[in-house]
Amino acid sequence: MSMEEFSNIKPFKGRVVSVEKIPYEPHYPLRSISGPDFRVRVARSNGSIIVINRIHTTMPTKDRRLEGLKDKRECALPEEILECEDKPEPPG
Repeated sequence: MSMEEFSNIKPFKGRVVSVEKIPYEPHYPLRSISGPDFRVRVARSNGSIIVINRIHTTMPTKDRRLEGLKDKRECALPEEILECEDKPEPPG
């Protein structure tokens, strides 16, 4: 699932079960504060798993914050993951 799809999901309580660092996408516009990209697996309360294929983060805080969500027993999703995303500024 993409971040765009994940951001449109109705809010729910869940748990981040894994955060995996992955290589950058070559076409993504890097900035001086760009952090690593991650693949994230989220467990819903009904046991289903959502895989977010790629989340761009910023350094030095949002990448650590995303990794720290694994330690929480329950997260307010998708909001807590969306707060960790690096969103490039629109051109203009």
